[in-house]
Amino acid sequence: MRTYRVQYNDYNDEFGTIIYIAIDKSYSGYIIISDEIKENSKQVIKRLKKKGVKKIAMLTTNDRKIAKFEGGSLG
Repeated sequence: MRTYRVQYNDYNDEFGTIIYIAIDKSYSGYIIISDEIKENSKQVIKRLKKKGVKKIAMLTTNDRKIAKFEGGSLG
């Protein structure tokens, strides 16, 4: 967008990777891509903690803000 000097709104508040779209050097919109947390993740973490696992780590390619939000929702 910057290379072609396309003006656009910066949507930093969204959770996910933002892909901005331009057609003929004119801003058209954006798409948000984010990881999907599996349905049973929260239950699996609870079971691991019950079995005595003290430290659980999450690997993600998302930025820190998104990872913190997702991790917090899992416990």
